[in-house]
Amino acid sequence: MVRWEPNARGRLQQAAMELFFERGYDAVTVTDIAERAGMTKGSFFNHFGDKPEVVFATLDTFARDVVANLTVTGAQNALEATVSAFAKAATELDQPDQARAVRALIGSSPMLQERERTKMAVAARTIGDALTAQGLRMGDALFVAHTATLVFTTAYENWSTEPTTDLSSTVRATLDDFLQAVEASGELRNT
Repeated sequence: MVRWEPNARGRLQQAAMELFFERGYDAVTVTDIAERAGMTKGSFFNHFGDKPEVVFATLDTFARDVVANLTVTGAQNALEATVSAFAKAATELDQPDQARAVRALIGSSPMLQERERTKMAVAARTIGDALTAQGLRMGDALFVAHTATLVFTTAYENWSTEPTTDLSSTVRATLDDFLQAVEASGELRNT
């Protein structure tokens, strides 16, 4: 019988990521992950629903952090406030080498790419619900939440490829780029 040790979830996640980077995602089984962590396959399923969930274990926590940081005030519009909440939460993700490796891992698997899209949509919905609770109309809240999520994912992708500054600053700069692109698209229609 395996003896209980603290931080089983963290150990399983670390073991999984090490194995994924060593062997590739498809070559690793849940049994491999559990054995590397010194645990049983049953213990794995006590902490994760399936193998892909290990890759995205921090995303649910990240979405909760965004919601916790979200306060729409008169000083900012809802989009600025939501992107600001993403930028604050991003300080926990500011590890470019790890981000680059995870991006490559996700890029290597269509199934992981699909799971990422689903997880980001759920995160956007959670953030939209938080915006609705702060008084935004449901449709507006979802539009803002999905737009802010797009700004964040674009920033994260660019930053993980070529980190020239911290992730939080990249998120804020990406909002500026987005707003400039929206403004430029209006100019194109008027010419």
